[in-house]
Amino acid sequence: MKKKLLAVATLVLAICLCLTISVKAEASTKVAKIGNTEYERLDAALAAVKNNETIVLLQNLEVPKEGGDNGHIKKSGDPVNFTLDLGGFTITSKGEGKDAIVLEDESTVTIKNGTIKNEGEDCAILIQKGTVILKDNITLSNKEGAKYGTVQVGYKSGNTSGHLKIEDGAKINGGVTVSQSSSVEMTGGEIVNPKGFAISGNGSNTGNTTITVKGGTLESKSSAAIYHPQQGTLNVSGGILKGALFGIVARRGTVNVTGGKITASGTGTASVGDATEEGAKVELPAGTAIVLDNKSTGYGDDVKARVTGGEFEATNDTAIVSLEDTDHSDFEILGGAYNKAFDQEYINAEKAEVKIGDKYYVGEDATKAVTEAIKDEKAVIEVLKGDVTIKGAVPGVTVVNSGNGDVTVNGMDVTTEKVVVPAAEDEEEQDDTPKMGTVNVFTVAGAILVVSALGVVVLNKRK
Repeated sequence: MKKKLLAVATLVLAICLCLTISVKAEASTKVAKIGNTEYERLDAALAAVKNNETIVLLQNLEVPKEGGDNGHIKKSGDPVNFTLDLGGFTITSKGEGKDAIVLEDESTVTIKNGTIKNEGEDCAILIQKGTVILKDNITLSNKEGAKYGTVQVGYKSGNTSGHLKIEDGAKINGGVTVSQSSSVEMTGGEIVNPKGFAISGNGSNTGNTTITVKGGTLESKSSAAIYHPQQGTLNVSGGILKGALFGIVARRGTVNVTGGKITASGTGTASVGDATEEGAKVELPAGTAIVLDNKSTGYGDDVKARVTGGEFEATNDTAIVSLEDTDHSDFEILGGAYNKAFDQEYINAEKAEVKIGDKYYVGEDATKAVTEAIKDEKAVIEVLKGDVTIKGAVPGVTVVNSGNGDVTVNGMDVTTEKVVVPAAEDEEEQDDTPKMGTVNVFTVAGAILVVSALGVVVLNKRK
């Protein structure tokens, strides 16, 4: 009897094990889930997702094997705001014409926590319409030499309006291309392209793209960090732009730089894009932080730029270059800190330029730099352009006037000869009170209260 019971128990256990294996095998065919509902295809989950829901990937996917129509994983239909959590898994696209993910409705999708790889000739993500937000441990990569960028925002033809937002935790290996009436906004993360631009347009003369860089890092290991040959606007207010040859090259549209750091390496000359003049490639000065190219043919409207702040480091002799610009009407500099000189005609007539150490400063950046420098008895301040009034410089500070403006330091005129601030004859009789109408930089020393190095420099309008 015991043997029969043991046999029955063994049989039941075997059946249970088989059922468990069967259930596990069946579960392994599920590639994604929304809540407790699982799907065998990701495109089915995309079709079913509702507002504020999250699709979670359950395994690695290969496109077109688990893709939708035409080998893509595609989101189209009623627009919703949802999240695609890759769950630490990878989506891989192979073959030509098979972008890994395509967004073609007005949805907003946040993609995070995993990897999307394009091993074919197209893109990891194509955004024809709607918005994609990349954040929180998401990595995108592209096959070296692929026809398009790792992310393509908008489409090369047709009236498309896609939008890409890159936030902290996002990494794009390869470039981002933007066209038509589309936009890219970067507040964090990084884009690194070993064989091309970090962000670029496609030369379109329809629509108006918007590229906004507020943070993060953009790096091209072979060319320019940003290439802007299309209609539209480029705004840089933060972040780091690093180009192996150029920081920014623009041939059309408007460039506004208010902050951030732009660096360029390289020497000699190099060509960018397919721009030509009289049948030959246009050669640009490598190692330049910003190049405005109004020289190349086939680019319609001239590019215009305005710089009010930021840091610029260049290996070229000049930090900023504008080609084919005789009256400098397309380029206006009102601020910034530079490691190399540039044509003073670019500087707004109301702004001064100074050199301190090996740096050049313009406008408000000049005010800040001088305010700090006058605290150092070994500082040498060279005024290159504009009228400058300096008060409160400590003894030993040297001021040089190399321009043709009116320059004073602690009430002393600075003309062609340098002026070294002398020690006060009687420290106790100094007037340390700020004067009305101008702002002094002064130092009050006392046994109880010490107020040190409070300074503002007035950079006056050239008369």
